[in-house]
Amino acid sequence: MRVYLSPLQKKDASKVFAYWSDEEVTRYMNIEPFTTLYQAESMIALLQSLTKEGKATRYVIRLKTSDEIIGTCGLNRIDYVNKQAEIGYDLGRPFWKKGLMTEALCLLLEKAFEEFHIQEIEAKVDPNNKDSITLLKNSRFNYKRRMNQMIVLVYTPSTRKK
Repeated sequence: MRVYLSPLQKKDASKVFAYWSDEEVTRYMNIEPFTTLYQAESMIALLQSLTKEGKATRYVIRLKTSDEIIGTCGLNRIDYVNKQAEIGYDLGRPFWKKGLMTEALCLLLEKAFEEFHIQEIEAKVDPNNKDSITLLKNSRFNYKRRMNQMIVLVYTPSTRKK
């Protein structure tokens, strides 16, 4: 693995702001591109609050060789009763198409199953986001349904063992 995950912290704001303010990076995310550093700091504070409440968790994706932050990923809508969660991720443009998100996704899935005991992970993807759909399918996510203009793919322990 060329990457590792570490918890998203306030000190990461300037780096994630660079990605979250990029229209290409945020095109398929559920946020508008950020225009101020304060927005990134506020989002990090919100995500940290959700982590403390056990509702979500977010990590920065770092290169092992330099510790450089190249994106983020995490679990959203964690449901411990039904052992389900939704994933979300983003990657800075300079790191696209290098297989780095595949590695980060593998680490995130491992955390979901091993640390959070999740049994089903959903990804909601805009049908126009072909690269993300390809990433998920290559990572053994399977089509589940369409919902509100989105494609829902799912990953379970049974797909994990294939």
